[in-house]
Amino acid sequence: MGRFKQLVLLILFLLVANSIFSQAVKERYWVAFTDKQDNTYSLDKPEDFLSERALERRRKQGIALDERDLPVTQRYIDSLIATGARVRSTSKWLNGATIETDSAEIALKIKTFSFVDAIALSWTSLVSKSAKMKMDVQIMEEIKVDPEIYGQSLKQLTLNNHHLMHDLGYRGEGMLIAVLDAGYVNVDKLPAFDSLRTRGQIMGIRDFVDPYRDFYSSHYHGMMVLSCMGGIIPGMLMGSAPDADYFLITTEDNESEFPVEMDNWVAGAELADSIGADIINSSLGYSWFDDASMNYSYAQMDGNTARVTRGADIAASKGMLICNSAGNEGDKAWKKLIAPSDGDSVLSVGSMDQDSAYTAFSSRGPASDGRVKPNTLANGRGVTVQSLQDTPEADFVGRVNGTSFSSPLMAGMAACLWQALPEKSAMEIKAIIEKSSHLYDTPNDSMGFGIANIYKAYSDNVAGLDSNLQSEKTKIFYVQSDHALYVREMSLPFSLELYDVGGRLLLKTEASEQKRFGLSKNLSGVIVVGRLVFSGGAYSQTLFIP
Repeated sequence: MGRFKQLVLLILFLLVANSIFSQAVKERYWVAFTDKQDNTYSLDKPEDFLSERALERRRKQGIALDERDLPVTQRYIDSLIATGARVRSTSKWLNGATIETDSAEIALKIKTFSFVDAIALSWTSLVSKSAKMKMDVQIMEEIKVDPEIYGQSLKQLTLNNHHLMHDLGYRGEGMLIAVLDAGYVNVDKLPAFDSLRTRGQIMGIRDFVDPYRDFYSSHYHGMMVLSCMGGIIPGMLMGSAPDADYFLITTEDNESEFPVEMDNWVAGAELADSIGADIINSSLGYSWFDDASMNYSYAQMDGNTARVTRGADIAASKGMLICNSAGNEGDKAWKKLIAPSDGDSVLSVGSMDQDSAYTAFSSRGPASDGRVKPNTLANGRGVTVQSLQDTPEADFVGRVNGTSFSSPLMAGMAACLWQALPEKSAMEIKAIIEKSSHLYDTPNDSMGFGIANIYKAYSDNVAGLDSNLQSEKTKIFYVQSDHALYVREMSLPFSLELYDVGGRLLLKTEASEQKRFGLSKNLSGVIVVGRLVFSGGAYSQTLFIP
């Protein structure tokens, strides 16, 4: 190579190097505080930092206020700002803050403060961004369906017998669901959300990633997730909780993968708590990052290690039900669940297909300490959602795969169940859903406790049922050798309904004198759901017709 060419290459190298190193490297750190001394807030005046709805949720569930409810000490925040650092978010539950700085000296200085317990790097602009989407959404196809009320989305509700809850009028009214996700593109325009906008069911928005951008332009993932719960397109789409209220929170940065997103998640969960949300749906999860030194191991999926998991369990302790995607790692090298679905108080939702079979991509359990995970299943393959179309004229839906969608389906179902059983606590609702699942007595690593039967969860716990009927071992339907269905001791009159597992009505009759019902021979070998409706309430039972 000639001397001139070598000189030119050297000059080009120096120019590029100078360009790189002249740009300040931005970094974000998690700063943990030692205490909450000199706090300007007091537990004697919780109305200063919690909404009345949040306080009422605690009162109903007998949850006492504690120091974790207090915001972080403002003097500590002021001291961080005085160094030149930018405070991006705080966490009262974990007692710390996320800061951003372009000076390593500032981070070193903060580490010496007497009120700082620890400081850890959680994001850097120096590492090249992968822009990978761990939610791993698989878009199958665009579809159009016949003009029926539920359209193509009926199946994803009947798999958990949730359509029966809608039939009873339980569609989530009065429940507030906070959605923690990656973005909500065109929720302000798309047809699936017309009813939410018209009826004022979107109670608020917040972006913890970039508060200065257009909230409804960042990403499609949260939009699709929301449509699983609150969407309505007549004849095409019906969400699992179309009458619930929603608060939309962006915590996920689509451009990279760093622990700072867990800090965003906890900040979002704290916001959900303070506004009085009943349920959090999070179709997010964490195990590996763009900087491999920050990765978690499976051993750390123990319910106590990841910051996001600790935050999720605290959120549950405040009386919220936390629904989280189990993850889409089942057919990958990792295979196992991801945080925060490892939390012991988190309802981790895996995926089944529309034939009620486990989908191979759904992350498997157990948690590394042996606890059953996932906690339950909902449809995660071929799920009907609002399509990606970005114009108000879009009038069709799409089908997608992922536990990102089984989780919001279950969150909406849980909202309807809780609406029907308002005296229950969040942890009781979680336990009731688990107990209704078909593998509750024999859980496994792929399906956990199995497929939740939301109508059974309701009917086994509905107020007014005779206590004997609520016993898990008690069966009030039985089929005799004369191929007739008999009803055990039950006050007359009552109505009897039989449904197949897909939710199709097979038989409906009023019983005023008899308790024996002849069955058609073509029902032999069929599994049915029997439902009794009587003056004191309702009862359902699954049985096999020989």
